[in-house]
Amino acid sequence: MTTHRFTLFVEGPDLQDGERIDALYRSGCADALVGRSSGVQYLDFDREAISLEEAVFSAVASVEKIEGVRALGIGDLADYG
Repeated sequence: MTTHRFTLFVEGPDLQDGERIDALYRSGCADALVGRSSGVQYLDFDREAISLEEAVFSAVASVEKIEGVRALGIGDLADYG
């Protein structure tokens, strides 16, 4: 497997809240760092998978297990800010 690095932009509740950080971990996002810039929330992933596509789909599925969180897409902050 290869480690794929990408940034996933999300909307919803504050993921830097203590309870939600724990929820991220439990949902399968232990390989992500959470951040916010210019009001945009994002997660930087280092996810192991066979392909980038599989890594992204897996990350989206994990993140969207958290109530109210929706993935917007991957890319650069400039695309979302």
